[in-house]
Amino acid sequence: MTKIGSMALALLCTATLAQAQQPLTLAEATARALSRNPDIRLARNGVDAASARELSASGSYDLRLHLEGGDHYHRDPITTLFSGAPPGALSPWNNDITSLASVTQLFKSGATASASASVARDMTNNVFTLFTPAFLTSLGAQARQPLMRGRRTDQARTNLVITALDRSRSGFVLNQQIQDTVAAVERAYWALISAQRDVMVRQASVALAEQQRADTQARIDARTAAALDIAQPVAEVERRRGDLFQAQETAVRAERTLKLLMTDDPGDPIWSQTLAPADSVDVEAKPVDIQRALTDASSHRPELAAFAADVSAAEVQVALARDNLRAQVDVVAGYTMRGLAGARNRDVLVFFPGAPTDLPAPLAGDLITSWRVMGEQRFPHASVAVQV
Repeated sequence: MTKIGSMALALLCTATLAQAQQPLTLAEATARALSRNPDIRLARNGVDAASARELSASGSYDLRLHLEGGDHYHRDPITTLFSGAPPGALSPWNNDITSLASVTQLFKSGATASASASVARDMTNNVFTLFTPAFLTSLGAQARQPLMRGRRTDQARTNLVITALDRSRSGFVLNQQIQDTVAAVERAYWALISAQRDVMVRQASVALAEQQRADTQARIDARTAAALDIAQPVAEVERRRGDLFQAQETAVRAERTLKLLMTDDPGDPIWSQTLAPADSVDVEAKPVDIQRALTDASSHRPELAAFAADVSAAEVQVALARDNLRAQVDVVAGYTMRGLAGARNRDVLVFFPGAPTDLPAPLAGDLITSWRVMGEQRFPHASVAVQV
């Protein structure tokens, strides 16, 4: 080490040690690191993100509401003799006002149930149409149950399990990061104590060498020792002073390491303070049960739990892939009630005298009549099917 470098290092270490002393216990250092360590903050964000993904996956089992409404006006080009167009018109027009509401629910058995209701008002000038306007209503339900593929598992159930495992894994990663941070703080804390004590030992060693040099100089002045005898004590003082500078540099680096674990803010006042560890280094020796220690280590290792979660997630994906190899066989059942009512089209075409063009009495009316007809189940629609 050059003389200039030694002087610069001495000034740096002296300036650092001259700063305000900040007493610090291991518990305080650990608490500060856990609250401000950026790696732990990132791990906590990972847990929050995994929880959000799990909540999103559970949304597959939410009740889904679908609403639809619109007005559709159209005049279609027709090429047949029976176009239904009134005299002087190229084609009839149609104006349909429709509304639809449905709810769908997915169950964890793979079954799907839905219910729907619709209301429509159709108007036209087609001479073949008996109702204008015509009010059409319906109310129905349908259920689908897989018998093979999708009965044991499906994409929704797989996503739910995988996201739950991912949330657990993120928690294990957070625990691992906390443990690593606590261990790093403990190592840095005791390393700082060791480095500061080494500085004290080196300072005492330099003082002892200075005393030896002074004693040798006194003997030389008293003419009881040769002048050349001062060379060895002077060299020893310089060697020990170099060791002191190196120990001071190690102490400064150890202090910086501990501070980096305790904060990520460049403006934190802790950077201008000198840490003074306050905990005692005296540790009571305790016997260790090797077998119990190994058992505790294997059961409290978060990285092992995280690997187990990865394995479980892979097994769930394999189960889904195997289920997709099976044939899809579904039972579908449904029942719908339909209603119809309206007013007679005054322009309806009479093919021959006496042909019936009057509305059936139960169907003459408005939307309320259509609902009543639907409730009387005059137009039922029931179905049961097996789809392969």
